[in-house]
Amino acid sequence: MSTHFGATLRMLRVDAGMGLGELANRIGVSPAYLSRVEHGHDPVPTPDRVVAIARALQLPPLVLLEIAQGAGAAIASYLERVPEASALFLDLAGRDLGAAEIARIRAYIDRTIPARSGPAKPRLGELLTETRVVVRATCADLEDVVMVAAARLARDREQARSLARDLLEREEAAPSMMGGGVVAPHAILPGEAVRAALVVLGRPIKTRTPDAVPLQVAVVLIEPAADRRHLDRLAHVARLAGRGLAETLSPARTAEQALRLLASLDVT
Repeated sequence: MSTHFGATLRMLRVDAGMGLGELANRIGVSPAYLSRVEHGHDPVPTPDRVVAIARALQLPPLVLLEIAQGAGAAIASYLERVPEASALFLDLAGRDLGAAEIARIRAYIDRTIPARSGPAKPRLGELLTETRVVVRATCADLEDVVMVAAARLARDREQARSLARDLLEREEAAPSMMGGGVVAPHAILPGEAVRAALVVLGRPIKTRTPDAVPLQVAVVLIEPAADRRHLDRLAHVARLAGRGLAETLSPARTAEQALRLLASLDVT
């Protein structure tokens, strides 16, 4: 968990344009300590410190808590703030509800309780189409993976080459390997529409990753600006990685099936 969180934190910090020393100063720790966290040498910070990091990066605290310590920590933090919710959680657990029943409850909540104002919660599936999903891909390395994704994201071959170059240059400067077999190469292209491509490998690639888990899934993002919404989307991909994105998608045999499997995790 510490390597997944550390790699994700470094990626988010760099994409936020914040130096190591600046973030360390904002949360009241030494740059040396924060560097050890980012490289997975120190344990995940305490929940209070994770919340402080989230606020410094202008990310929802519960999102970073889930990335850091799993969904249980995020739920515990919510119950601490709203103890009245405990009875509801216990009732749901006692009813032993399945996925379909939980989906009905979520749909009811979405219909009857308006979301609080603010940026829309990111969902990866909304950025994908079947034509931008590749399953059982055969790739030798990350460069091959990026080229496959760029071909699906671009309008023509020339743009695909340019896009692949931009993605690889950014990946070299700020790696997006986040553990759990997932990588999230991304490029900032002003004027372009937000969109994503999903590549699921038929055979994992043994490459350098934070947790030594071979690369299985690439989520490739094109963004018009390095703003808060961009960071929200990257953080959501990291949440999906922690929820088992690679294991969930690996059985997919078609793009349609991959999107259905993704939907089971792609909640915010």
